Amino acid sequence: MASIVKRTTRKDRTPSYHVKYRAGDGRVHWERYGSAKEAKARKAEVELELARSNGRWTPPVKVTLREYAEQWLAARAPGLRPSTVSEYVRILEREILPRFGHLPLAAITRSQLKAYAAERAADGLSANTVRNHLAPLRALIASAVDDELLRANVAARIKRAGQPQRELRPPSPEQVQTLIAGARTPEAAAIFTLAASLGLRRGELYALCWDTIDFAAGLVRVTASNDRGVITTTKTAAGERVVPMFGSARLVLLEQKARSRWSRPDDLVFPTAVGTPQNPATSAEREFRHALRRAGLPRLAFRFHDLRHYAVSQLIAQGASILQVARVAGHADPSVTLRVYGHLMADGVAEAARRYDPLRARRGRREVDER
Repeated sequence: MASIVKRTTRKDRTPSYHVKYRAGDGRVHWERYGSAKEAKARKAEVELELARSNGRWTPPVKVTLREYAEQWLAARAPGLRPSTVSEYVRILEREILPRFGHLPLAAITRSQLKAYAAERAADGLSANTVRNHLAPLRALIASAVDDELLRANVAARIKRAGQPQRELRPPSPEQVQTLIAGARTPEAAAIFTLAASLGLRRGELYALCWDTIDFAAGLVRVTASNDRGVITTTKTAAGERVVPMFGSARLVLLEQKARSRWSRPDDLVFPTAVGTPQNPATSAEREFRHALRRAGLPRLAFRFHDLRHYAVSQLIAQGASILQVARVAGHADPSVTLRVYGHLMADGVAEAARRYDPLRARRGRREVDER
């Protein structure tokens, strides 16, 4: 019913394995695989399908992963947040499609994806990052299974691979102040200050417009931009959010507005020299590296994103509630805040023993009743 044909290339003598079979459409089909194991698995699958259908089974129309990814994104995008679509596109274009995009969708195997995960883990990526790289592929293949192009989702339930997530350690107040002092422009100093006081991500900083800054109410409405400077929505499910304009942030925003040529309501707070959006990925990191060097800080002392962690950690240290911290951080679910920053809250356990007692209020009322 089906057979395996081994072929060898003339150049490097690398073998390839082809599954050959006649399907229900009367045509002879050839499918190429990189290993004998994959070819044997496919041969068994083809023979099973032909046996179940009494020889009438025909494989789905061949479509490459890249072709199906384009169709899938076009169909799914209207139901997803723009930030999610942007992240899926980024991962697919940078990670998945360069490696698997040319392959027929049905030719992608679980062993190939496990090998990819292991290689990215060996490159030093964390387990969460490797998992996130596979997320759009997992959703895409699940859709192909639903469309009856595939029988199983080979990207599902792949064992976690990667380095353990490092415990979050924000920079010290002294390091942050030294970094701000080392900024080579007032705009860069303002960006560092806002990141360290409002906890904004770099995309959110470069998406700020003057009409999102309410000086009278002391509030900042936060949106985000992707790495190309295109304004979208925020990263998390909280969507657009409003954060308090702390005193340090208010001061630098007033100074930035006074010196900027671009101060109309719809102008960006941190545009290019001609008023257009900057690329957050390059602009923020360039200024950050310069500031580290000018401040005499080690190149790997901390990351730009750690300024956000610094802001959140200071709120925790100053006694803000978990709901307040989650709101500033932009976490729709406070459990995310607890998972990321919970180890910073543990430092207050000893103090809690001195300040609180769950039975104190009840005992006090009982003593009053007895009197």
